[in-house]
Amino acid sequence: MAYYREDSDALPIVDHPPCQHLLSKAMFVTGEVDPGHEEEIQHGEYCWCGMTQGAMGPDGQLVDRRECNPRRSCYRARW
Repeated sequence: MAYYREDSDALPIVDHPPCQHLLSKAMFVTGEVDPGHEEEIQHGEYCWCGMTQGAMGPDGQLVDRRECNPRRSCYRARW
């Protein structure tokens, strides 16, 4: 579940570990997801599913850091 801050930017706060199937271009630059640059990996065009190799997960839903969460049947916590 994503929560929103009450500040002017209203950035979502993601309160679950990333899915182990979630891949991002940022991972191939640094070798890992940098939590300090979370905003760069939250958009579908920068992420894809390792199971489907596309922007949609095996359940037919969009892949991104917020949407790949424990409510989805394909989600597996990275840690």
